[in-house]
Amino acid sequence: MLTYNFSNARGIFFPAGLPPDGTCFYATEACLKYCCIYKKTLSHKIIIGYEKKKKALDYFITQPVRVIVNKLRQEYNNKILYWFASGDCPLGYEKKIAQIIRHLSPETPQNGFTRNKKLYNFLTNEKNVRLMLTIEKPSFEDFINTDRLAVPNYKTGLVDIYIKQKLVAKCSSESCGEFEDNCTACYQSGRGCFYGMFKNGLSY
Repeated sequence: MLTYNFSNARGIFFPAGLPPDGTCFYATEACLKYCCIYKKTLSHKIIIGYEKKKKALDYFITQPVRVIVNKLRQEYNNKILYWFASGDCPLGYEKKIAQIIRHLSPETPQNGFTRNKKLYNFLTNEKNVRLMLTIEKPSFEDFINTDRLAVPNYKTGLVDIYIKQKLVAKCSSESCGEFEDNCTACYQSGRGCFYGMFKNGLSY
């Protein structure tokens, strides 16, 4: 199995933490310290063991794009596909992951958070995809040059979501901030990660 129920979506879970055991190459000290994956009281109570995450990662690494796409289509059952519910895009596989996302984008909305700027840049204009770039301390240039920016606040446990330089939501792994922990509801109402997005693609 490649996906698991997560926030009324289907989440893709890769091993968290720094390589070689994890996929979070760009993780910071604070990220590793406060990562929600290590909490034991998550409201959605998703507990996916390391072996399952590693098995999913190995499948993505070893199988051809078309095989992975077909497998995902069998699993997500018309739900939103949430990338990196655990872990991140493994270094060196940005192009392959982007190809998978593009194959699926016409038929299903996708979202998620990554610190991998190369993957993010591959998908900046992809319709039906809201992959947020996470930067802990963004510079002025980061704000100007990043249309979908996520800024974590480890003290509050919230993530500030910026779309086109506008703060549109404060989300969290516990309750999505002011919104319910429900990616489908946010997509349908154009909130959070999906702010300004129509069902058939970007509204700008």
